[in-house]
Amino acid sequence: MNTENKTLLLAKYIFIFFLFLSIFGYGGFYIYDSFIKEKKDNIKINIDPEIDNEFNNLFKDKKKDKPNKESEIEYVKNNCYIDDLTIKSGEKKLLYSRKIVSPYEKCSDFSKERICDDGFMLGDNSFKFSSCRVDLDCQLPDNSILKNNENIKLYSKKVVKFGETCERYASVRTCKKNVLTGDDRFIYKNCKISYDNSCDVGGGHILADDQTHVFYKKNSVEFGQNCLDFSKRLICSDAVLQGGDILIYKYWNCSQKTASDCYIDNIKIEHGSSKGLYSKKFGTATRNCNFFKEIRTCINGKLDGQPEYKYSQCYDN
Repeated sequence: MNTENKTLLLAKYIFIFFLFLSIFGYGGFYIYDSFIKEKKDNIKINIDPEIDNEFNNLFKDKKKDKPNKESEIEYVKNNCYIDDLTIKSGEKKLLYSRKIVSPYEKCSDFSKERICDDGFMLGDNSFKFSSCRVDLDCQLPDNSILKNNENIKLYSKKVVKFGETCERYASVRTCKKNVLTGDDRFIYKNCKISYDNSCDVGGGHILADDQTHVFYKKNSVEFGQNCLDFSKRLICSDAVLQGGDILIYKYWNCSQKTASDCYIDNIKIEHGSSKGLYSKKFGTATRNCNFFKEIRTCINGKLDGQPEYKYSQCYDN
């Protein structure tokens, strides 16, 4: 074959190659290569060996890029995830069946070594905690936690009747190494006063059920009078005040008025005090002032004795 024909045939092969390459990418080269071989083997096309060698040399670098379909893909084994840990396949880890133990136990008694095998933890599944600690704190009846060596005031009653105090049912308990000291009857954090069946008698005064109180007709009496003479004891029963007419006995307290002082001739004589007073302001030639004098005592604003003795001073001639 002459040189001109060789060049034309080579150009034809190149055109067919790039056509495959543009359609199929690098895969087009391998399809083209198979196509040429098939033509050579089945159709018995006579291809000049020189052209075949030139074509192969021209694209020999492309053949180097051909991937090895028989190469092995490396298999990556899965990790294991337990509690807050990530454990690689084949790695061993010490795990615990309990996260918290009492002061009289050891975490080591609840531990076991387990191994990760391609995403699966081998061994007893009850050992699933990454850590364990000795608990010195105390759990209160409401499931809250009291720290070791701390104190708390607890109550034996959650509700008390009006008239009682919560302090009567209070006790201070202490946490000592997971043990709550004190009387086990005291278990409540809070206590409140119940007003059920109580009697509101006004003025901010409340009687508890079955509680009694002395009420008064008057809130004050004169000096010398007794408040008890105007009183009656009433009882609160199922929220009703009983034992007397609450419209009459309506005062919670009663007080005795203070005794009054006495005033005479522009002077004050205190209650219970005595003073010499005169019936005249001036003595006579035959009788001096003492003759006209009398001791009078002030009792709650009133002077005893004779009313004519009304002068605070007397002058002798």
